[in-house]
Order: sequence, then structure tokens, then C-alpha cells
Amino acid sequence: MKIYIKTTYIAEVSLESNPEEDFGYYYEDTSDFINVQTTYIQGGLVKIDDIIETLEKLKRASANYVDLCFHEDHRELEIRGFECRKMTDDEISEYESKLNQREVDRKEAEIKKLEERLSKLKAE
Repeated sequence: MKIYIKTTYIAEVSLESNPEEDFGYYYEDTSDFINVQTTYIQGGLVKIDDIIETLEKLKRASANYVDLCFHEDHRELEIRGFECRKMTDDEISEYESKLNQREVDRKEAEIKKLEERLSKLKAE
């Protein structure tokens, strides 16, 4: 038995990773800050409250799954929300019909190319 899952993009949110700003450091200032890390950080740090707030917004917009990607070059966590659900019988029928039509169209295009090639070969 096949299970059809429909995944629909909902929205994308980018959260900046600037924990030093929470403690009063800003890049425009001339002040220095020293970050003493006691552990290795793979990507960057983003506030938990910011992530929870973003996830709640995405959930209210009908997202039930997310894709997370941290960009080290510009220190942002990208959160993309998606709605994933089982397809209805009508949606499956429509999908299968379109898939079958694409296969028919592909075969017809291939036949046309072969007929044109055969025609050229006969003309030689």
C-alpha cells in the first residue's frame, strides 16, 4: 500500500545569532567583548525564547514540521515551516492522473523525435 504525503511550504523566518548584544555589546561601539567558551559551538547561539516564539507563529500558520539551517557566514538560523499531511483520495487521483499524463507526453515527444530521425534517414 502506498502512502502519499503532501508537503506544503508555509513560511521562512531568520533569527540572528548575536548573544553578545543581549549583554550590551554592539558592533558600532568601540567597546570590546571577550567570549570565553567552555565548549565547542557547532553553529551559533539563538535565544530559546526567540525559537519558541517563531515555532508558535509557524504552528499558528498551519506548519507542523520545520527545516532548520544555520548559516555561519551571516550568523542566522533559518527556520522554514511546512505542513505535512496524508493526501486525500481525490488528491491522490489527481496526482496519479497528472503523473500518467506526463508519461504519455514524454513518450509522444520521444516518438516524434524518432519519427523525425527516421524521416531524415530515409531522405539520405
